[in-house]
Amino acid sequence: MSNWIDGEEWLPDRAALTLGNVEKDQQGWVVEAVAPDSAACPECGVLSTARHSSYLRHLKDLPAQGVGVTLKLRVGRWRCRNRSCRQQIFCQRLGRVTQKQAIETKRHEAIIREVAYAMGGRPGERLIRRLGLRCSRNTLLRRIKRWARSRPGERILVLGVDEWAWRKGQGNYGTILVDLERGQVVDLLAECSADGFAGWLRQHPGVRIISRDRQGLLAEGGRAGAPEAEQVADRFHLIQNLQEVVHTELLCHRAHLNIPAGEFGSPTALDQAPEPAATVSRPRRRIANPRQEEARRQRWQHKVELFQLVKRMRAEGFKVIDIMRQAGISRGLADKWLRLEECPPRAKRTSPPGMVEDFREELWRRWEQGQQEGKQLFVEIRQRGYVGSYASLMRFLAPWRAAQQTARQAGQTSRPVKPVHPGAVRHISPSESSGAAE
Repeated sequence: MSNWIDGEEWLPDRAALTLGNVEKDQQGWVVEAVAPDSAACPECGVLSTARHSSYLRHLKDLPAQGVGVTLKLRVGRWRCRNRSCRQQIFCQRLGRVTQKQAIETKRHEAIIREVAYAMGGRPGERLIRRLGLRCSRNTLLRRIKRWARSRPGERILVLGVDEWAWRKGQGNYGTILVDLERGQVVDLLAECSADGFAGWLRQHPGVRIISRDRQGLLAEGGRAGAPEAEQVADRFHLIQNLQEVVHTELLCHRAHLNIPAGEFGSPTALDQAPEPAATVSRPRRRIANPRQEEARRQRWQHKVELFQLVKRMRAEGFKVIDIMRQAGISRGLADKWLRLEECPPRAKRTSPPGMVEDFREELWRRWEQGQQEGKQLFVEIRQRGYVGSYASLMRFLAPWRAAQQTARQAGQTSRPVKPVHPGAVRHISPSESSGAAE
């Protein structure tokens, strides 16, 4: 312990304090230190050597080899000899060691601040305890808020805005605002709304560039609160959109992406190949995308050709390991295809209970009765247990409206052609049937 204390790294400022005795209690090491024999008046700055009294301050410092260290510091009260000064008695200030009325040293506070900003509440608390410091998660969060309020207001020119979730999967979102030039979070809003974002921009004028995602609420709030600011898409969503476009385009040219069998480094499972990434915001009605339809067609054609290649190689006497290497598929997929006679179609996902497919017959009956207003149909099936959204219902009704419009243009009856029989039952998965039996 003495070697560690004598080291240059122990005291924040060796010229500001005089080291004394070292003791150990139940919480760790207690190091006694004494402040200098003179102090400057904080009001007038005149140096004083007239001591009035003294008192003890207990400051938390960085731990020594995982054991907590407390600095037991004796600080004096002094008399100001400047007759024109209003301050007659003042307490000694140690600006290079600690803050006024603080219970820790500056370097202890700096470590707590770095951990709090980097990791937050619970993760920060676990790391702080591992380092030998004592600080709860609530204290970490309170300090972040206090440091944010005490930071002087600086003009923000480039603002980054995005949403954050109060709780994952609950649909309750707030707004996070980041100064992109300094890389610091400047504020958190309790909700993600256009009015809230616009109000914040009016209180902080001077923003020239707003970096955001493609959400309409943030765009509307930015135009209302800072109409002169330029709005740009952030780097993450630009790269994400680029990846989606490139991936979709490559799917349309799958026939030109063949690799010789000898260049396969390792078998790749075809059934685990990534699907085209879904867009962030789905359209209100289902509109056929020619590029996506072409990608699906070529993907299916490639699967059929690969299936036929596996069957043909097996008929010619190739081993399973050779089929895997040349076709670039996994062992499980190769064994599965060798047991089948035809290429299996892709299984469609079963919709969960309470979705619009469960109300097909009721919707068709109301449609034939002349009730074709989406909002009224939404209210009716909502009362019967529908858990989906209004947009999903409108996408479901879009083919019926399109068929009705086509029939009107052709001079036929206004009754639309049903795309699927309304009495079709929904297939129940084994997990759902076993849960109902229990």
